[in-house]
Amino acid sequence: EGDPKRDHYLIGHSGGGQFLTRYVAMEPITAKRVVAANAGTYPFARLDWDWGYGFGKLPRDLQNEDRLKKMVETPMTIYLGLADNLPKGENFDDSPEANRQGKVRLERGRNFFESFNWTKVEVPNVGHDAELMINDLRMEKALGFQ
Repeated sequence: EGDPKRDHYLIGHSGGGQFLTRYVAMEPITAKRVVAANAGTYPFARLDWDWGYGFGKLPRDLQNEDRLKKMVETPMTIYLGLADNLPKGENFDDSPEANRQGKVRLERGRNFFESFNWTKVEVPNVGHDAELMINDLRMEKALGFQ
């Protein structure tokens, strides 16, 4: 803590993962790796989709190629529970904007990964459960340790 020579990692599940994908899009990241687990929606690199789902309706200085390049260069893992495939539930965004990304969190995460081609790690038999995701052995791979 507070030591710039020490590696640090950012990990977020659900709304936390969603926050991290947006933070990476807006701010330079010094973390060794960012892990976004089972996020509800993602900021796709599209100007025709409003901010939060894409980069549309942002001020011009926030819609530039340098920002997208920095986002793509961020060491990011999209960490997905293969059983996180229910189209409804508490805090589930089923708006038309969200559904353009995919019908369920798993599909949205896969589509977001394909658009940027970061690291993707999938956890079998786990749904929208932060504790199971974080305690799974695949978290080591998500963090880049394997």
